[in-house]
Amino acid sequence: MQMLAFLWSYRWIRNYSTAGDHARLFETDRGYVGLGPCYVQAGDTVAILKGLDAAVLLRKQGDKWLNVGICFVEGLMKGEAREFLAGGKAKIQRFEIV
Repeated sequence: MQMLAFLWSYRWIRNYSTAGDHARLFETDRGYVGLGPCYVQAGDTVAILKGLDAAVLLRKQGDKWLNVGICFVEGLMKGEAREFLAGGKAKIQRFEIV
């Protein structure tokens, strides 16, 4: 299945702490703080998929992407993707999710 998405070039770089048994706080290399599944890993990517209201975590596996789960990222949840796209800080990419 191919999907169109807004894909940021930043990657997850650091897990701060576990927020309960099911969620983990993280920081991206651009300084955004978010909350994702407890199994978020360094190298995971934040994406806004066309048609979804939430950000998702994607993990590259060969030439395909694994949907790791939904996440919340402060500063990216209110339509900022359009602003980043217009300003050249984000790109549209087509990729295959497994």
